[in-house]
Amino acid sequence: MNYMDFVKGVGIGMVTGAVVGISMMPRKKNARTTAGKLVKTAGRILTDVQETFNM
Repeated sequence: MNYMDFVKGVGIGMVTGAVVGISMMPRKKNARTTAGKLVKTAGRILTDVQETFNM
């Protein structure tokens, strides 16, 4: 066996393992969805605070 063949095999194995690992990770929520919910919640809190001080 040639040393370069071994190095190529190790490299291919590392890349394959990384691809499989990434594909099996749980997916995170979309950043836009999270940002949208944050903006809506902040708006509701601001409205509640304004209503509290207006009474």
